[in-house]
Amino acid sequence: MLVAFSIAVALPSSSQTILIPAIPLLENKNGWENTTSAWLVSSFLVAASISAPLLGRIGDLIGRRRLIFATSLLYFSGSVLCLLDHSILPVLMIGRALQGSAAGVFVLQIATIQEIFVRTQRGMSIGLLAGIVGIGPALGFLGGGLLAEGYGVESIFIAGMITSAISAILLWKWTPPSGGYASGSIDFIGATLLTFWFGGLLLWLTITGVLEGPSGWTGALGLLTLSLCVGWFIRQVRAEHPLIDLRSLKIPTVGLTNAATLANGCAIFGLFLTLPRLLQNDSSTVDGFGLGPVGIGLALGPGALIMVAAGPFSGWLGARVGHRVPALLGCVISAIGLGFLAVFHHNLTVIICLVLVAATGFGISFPSLPSLVMDAVSQNQVGAAAGINSLARGLGSAIGAQLAPVLIAIDITRDFSFDYAFLGASALALIAVLLLSALPKSSVDVVL
Repeated sequence: MLVAFSIAVALPSSSQTILIPAIPLLENKNGWENTTSAWLVSSFLVAASISAPLLGRIGDLIGRRRLIFATSLLYFSGSVLCLLDHSILPVLMIGRALQGSAAGVFVLQIATIQEIFVRTQRGMSIGLLAGIVGIGPALGFLGGGLLAEGYGVESIFIAGMITSAISAILLWKWTPPSGGYASGSIDFIGATLLTFWFGGLLLWLTITGVLEGPSGWTGALGLLTLSLCVGWFIRQVRAEHPLIDLRSLKIPTVGLTNAATLANGCAIFGLFLTLPRLLQNDSSTVDGFGLGPVGIGLALGPGALIMVAAGPFSGWLGARVGHRVPALLGCVISAIGLGFLAVFHHNLTVIICLVLVAATGFGISFPSLPSLVMDAVSQNQVGAAAGINSLARGLGSAIGAQLAPVLIAIDITRDFSFDYAFLGASALALIAVLLLSALPKSSVDVVL
């Protein structure tokens, strides 16, 4: 079962960045602007973030086995659509959104594990899957670079089709039944409002990062996004069966952990976007190493491997001393690694060593955060709780994806060497530390 789950979750997690090495090829071929093609990443992130709470809630209601299988079909459909015509940006964005929708499989998987595994097996299994999700961006960048440079953009989508088809077969055979115990309905209105205000937020961040100053267009978009967000909030408070039960955020463990997850998600994606830019840059005014996509993927490879190893360790530690300990420990280590990267990023060997430090921290903290939330709710709410946590992580990743280029641009304008970008990611990890430090210790730690 874990083999099938691992393949299924590796697909969408690596797809966050698998198309990034091919974006310059698509821009040159189709004449797209940089800001326009950035939506090939953002459309994936929006769909991934929305699918998590939606699939989590549906899984609680009707069961998770068929939904887990359906996520691979979604990814397959998106890959087919991208392959059919990747010269038309809207078509490619829709295909990427379908691929992103498959990211909700992680929520379904950890909710299934939470239900059917004993506590000692649960933590290490979730840790393994979380480690795979964590290394996905690095693996995606390496795989996308190899495929795009060697076989063309089409090969990325063909590989996705083949892998998702294999994943669907394995999931159908090995996924056990779980979920289906909750009552109520699905809040499609809330899901629609969430889609529009989240997408509006990403568009606003993209535009404000490109323009030199505020404009009437950015102000109007920001006001519209805020209005949609307020409308969604009111809907969630008043709905009998909301998509996201905001009342659960009143539970200190749930509210503080989700806030820490958002900050941590922002920090990790800032790392995965800042480092490739530093490694590929060859400008004489700022630091750079002139590496291509393959070289960048190899440089990030050791960090990716350590995240896989750190995930099960986090689960093992959490099962014995409570998940608060690895969550805090991981965020502290990440903050240290990112902080040192802000100062010592002029030597490639030093960079790889510091990436190992930061990646170790993320690998330890990543699986413990959803475990904290799921342990704080009843059994028939674990899917929805995991979905909320995944939404928080997705929102953080999306903000980090837009914030990192802005901070990099500030650095370059002022002749800095990526100082602000790494410091910003470190500060976000420290915010997660402060939030987790405020957790009520007695409610989340195991008494030995």
